[in-house]
Amino acid sequence: MSITRIAVLAFLLAAIGSSVSADLACVELGYIGSLSTTGGGLSYLAGNHGASWTPVTINWNVNRNANGSWHYTYDLSAGRDFSHFILETSNAFTCRDIFNACGPYGSLGVGTWNPGPSNEHMPRSLYGIKFDSTSGTKLHIVFDSTKAPVWGDFYVRDGKGYEAWNKGFDGVDPTVGPSNGSVGYHILRPDSDSCPKPVPEPGTMALMALGLTGLGWVRRRRGAKA
Repeated sequence: MSITRIAVLAFLLAAIGSSVSADLACVELGYIGSLSTTGGGLSYLAGNHGASWTPVTINWNVNRNANGSWHYTYDLSAGRDFSHFILETSNAFTCRDIFNACGPYGSLGVGTWNPGPSNEHMPRSLYGIKFDSTSGTKLHIVFDSTKAPVWGDFYVRDGKGYEAWNKGFDGVDPTVGPSNGSVGYHILRPDSDSCPKPVPEPGTMALMALGLTGLGWVRRRRGAKA
């Protein structure tokens, strides 16, 4: 085999290896977790209407799609109908970052949601997705996003003053990577970034350098002959 062919082959192998490495970096990932009032992971305030809303439970399931996006599933249950569900996102998140959303809600919005008549005892303002005009004692919310999961907060309420949120709401969101379960009473939610591209491994970089060096040597040799 000629030196030219060897150089070209080395370069192509390096390019293929780098592409495969990038594809494998974020594929086959999935995380599940749960928080509840009975397990001590949720803070809860009852309205003044006599009926019980507890126990309140939230389960989440986050999976990497084949196309590189992320599939988010949230299941909530309580003793009374839900009114709305607010899920934190990073501040750079917009409506363009969520698609294929479905569930028993009337409208969806992204923005800053403040404590007030609709979120009476929410500990602080929260930027994120609001699934409004929800119905039923069980919520099944699903959507896809280009944004990878990180740890964050949520708030949920019914129409009669019953409210719940994760106990870590007042704390700083953990910066550790996503995992199964919960970290500091937080849930997984979309970040403002997608999965970062990996840095090529030293072996791949060396193979590419070998290919480029070989190609350069061949060109200089041909130029000298000319």
